[in-house]
Amino acid sequence: MLIAPNFPWHRADSPEEQLALSKEFGLTPKSYVHPKPLIYRDMDGNIVPCTLVGRQSGRYAIIEIGDALHTIHADCLADMQGAARTRRTELRATRPVYTVIDIETTGLDRGTAEIIEFGALRVENGTPTERFSLLVQPSAPVPPVCAELTGITDEMLAGQPSISEALPAFLAFVGKTPLVGQNLLDFDLPIINRVCKEQGVPPLDSQCCDTLLTARSCLRLPGYKLEALAAALHVPQSTAHRALGDCETTHRVFEALITAHPASVRWSRPTAHQNKAASPSAPRPRVTAKQLAHYQSRPKAKEIVPATGLFDPAHPLFGKTCVLTGELVHMSDRDAMQRIADCGGLNADNVTKKTDLLIVGGGSSPARKSGKVKKAEDYIERGIPIRILTEEEFEKML
Repeated sequence: MLIAPNFPWHRADSPEEQLALSKEFGLTPKSYVHPKPLIYRDMDGNIVPCTLVGRQSGRYAIIEIGDALHTIHADCLADMQGAARTRRTELRATRPVYTVIDIETTGLDRGTAEIIEFGALRVENGTPTERFSLLVQPSAPVPPVCAELTGITDEMLAGQPSISEALPAFLAFVGKTPLVGQNLLDFDLPIINRVCKEQGVPPLDSQCCDTLLTARSCLRLPGYKLEALAAALHVPQSTAHRALGDCETTHRVFEALITAHPASVRWSRPTAHQNKAASPSAPRPRVTAKQLAHYQSRPKAKEIVPATGLFDPAHPLFGKTCVLTGELVHMSDRDAMQRIADCGGLNADNVTKKTDLLIVGGGSSPARKSGKVKKAEDYIERGIPIRILTEEEFEKML
């Protein structure tokens, strides 16, 4: 790969350093006192002389061909000198170009989650060459738990492309290259291909390698999250839970796996895994500006403090942790939260195991349950005593 003028690499400044580097890469026998002359074979089979002048990182060599500098993996360069082809190099040669992909979403449900960020990293001969990063405006506000995890807020997504605009750009970048990703086959691809179906475009069906499945087959770890794999394989980790940052970390993990455990790397088509996604949901209407303003204006629980220090312990809200969801009809969110606090209740922003009451606004559609309602129902099924109230029931309780 031809390198740019500002490409970071280390030059071997002296003949002694060039000789030592050539021996380290296995390009010159240990007994030689001068670097062995090298050749480079291009894609058409043409042979030209080249000179080892430095390294990028690890086992990536910088060679000079004519007046241009190129980067190449040392194993590939060694093969060009006529040495026996190693299994490692064979595996690299079958995937000279691949694309690492990752998405950030509004949830973990593969049948309903919306994509809020695309990330992709093109890799050639083990080295990143192109990057793709794009935020996507969803049809509803980002759940607080997702915003906290990713750092992606509604303000950041305002004015960003819709999925109908962002998806074609992402697919154009990925093309037909082989795909690499962390939990790619069970999460990212099912969601991406579900969205492709919703948008009426062909799904991704390139050969795939899932670093999560590969790591499970060759490493013995207590957990296989991306951060755990990066730590176990001693590779740097970029910004976590942002699409492009996770792509960069996944690339390093994949290269470490293919170097240390080449026999464990498996490539497969995603077809069998696409069917694991939940059946496509009904089209989701985009929120109106009024609805978005309402959700964004809802006060945080920590902003509400009681206006009195005198409480009635017999009041049904006393000591209860309360969460609002949907749009209230007869009072504002702030008024409702203030009245909860003044009765000795505790306001909270999200449904957890500690939630006592979930209050559903009367302006909410009964046909479309909010994420908070679904989460509360899930907890109730697991035996956690959360009570779901209508706005009318809440008012009677007050």
